[in-house]
Amino acid sequence: MVLADPHINFDAAAGWIQSDAYEGLITFAQDGSVIPGAAESWEMSADGLTYSFRLRKGLK
Repeated sequence: MVLADPHINFDAAAGWIQSDAYEGLITFAQDGSVIPGAAESWEMSADGLTYSFRLRKGLK
């Protein structure tokens, strides 16, 4: 059995497959704007250095 590490990718085609297989915290709408993915919402700290994400219920 070969286990794939989604953080290791050596070509564009593998990146497209990983993008389809794994949902990130955020994703992009068709117009390019940032929309929630696995995150239900997020906040940025006042200094802009820390993001806090609230995950959607039922994620596995």
